[in-house]
Amino acid sequence: MAASGLQGRRLHARALAAGQLLRGDHYGEGRQVSVRRALFLFTLDIHGRSNLVAELAACLDELAHIGIRGTFFLPATLLNESGITAIFKRLVDEGHQLACHGLLHREPENFASDPLEVQIRNLKQAKAMIEAAIDVEVTAFRAPSFILSAETIVALEACGYKADVSVNSQRLSLISSQVGNFRWLTAPRWPYHPSRSNPYARGDLKLWEIPVTAFVLPFISTMHQALGLRFTRLFAGAMIQEAKALNHPIVYMAHPEEFYPSDYVRPRTYHFGRSAETEGLGWRLFVPKGNAGFRIRWLLYERDEHKIHRDTMEVVRFLAKRRDVEFVTVDEYLTRLEGGMASRQ
Repeated sequence: MAASGLQGRRLHARALAAGQLLRGDHYGEGRQVSVRRALFLFTLDIHGRSNLVAELAACLDELAHIGIRGTFFLPATLLNESGITAIFKRLVDEGHQLACHGLLHREPENFASDPLEVQIRNLKQAKAMIEAAIDVEVTAFRAPSFILSAETIVALEACGYKADVSVNSQRLSLISSQVGNFRWLTAPRWPYHPSRSNPYARGDLKLWEIPVTAFVLPFISTMHQALGLRFTRLFAGAMIQEAKALNHPIVYMAHPEEFYPSDYVRPRTYHFGRSAETEGLGWRLFVPKGNAGFRIRWLLYERDEHKIHRDTMEVVRFLAKRRDVEFVTVDEYLTRLEGGMASRQ
């Protein structure tokens, strides 16, 4: 009995080191089965919204109930709004990570075209604002609309960031915010150190690029809005199996407002601006616009916010119930990556 117990403890230690989970087997009392787990980075992009505090509170409540800790990307100037810092302090106190989503998340800030010195200034300011207001170190970044440049990754390293989570490797971008960005298709699929001249290629920067999970389609929350729950579950299952087999992470992107229960049904022109309400849509659907890409894709999205909330919770519960998934923040993943507990490139 003692020898059996010692063997079990050794197996448990080896499994933990390999990122695995031990569970009882119904074939015999005391028998253990080693289950490899995929490390899952649940990331959420925050935007300026009139009901932001309530939406964040609902999101935190739901994640706490389910048992998921995530990484929230915040445009720093949102902290200038009155009475908003308390919700972000709660976020950090509950074990989530707060990261940078740019300074403004709108013009004139543009990570695709701003010169290096401007990007360094903005990224330094954004980092300092978040750290001063919330008393937490900011180590990770995601570019607004996933749009960045070589100057961005050089600026991130110069400003002391440790990771960027903007590249959508192997995503086919035809109608999205990055129309025709075929460099996504050739970008490394797993975490890598990027080149200082090309964020989509391996190089010698110390910064880590941690790509959003994608295979032609990105693993993001609008997937279930456009393609349904059944497809989303199948896609998620396939990506998790691949991640387990190759010992690499899953990176999923959602938004806090999708966790907020609401009965509001968005008008058909919701994403298109006020002019569309009076002038109609017409040819605008087929002309790419800035960071928005081809706006016809917005017609695929669900407009009933009650259904968005319900389906979001279905997807999140499906993920949380899986025994072969472990949720970690970006910082926690980096600790394992650099300590050898997760695969490097």
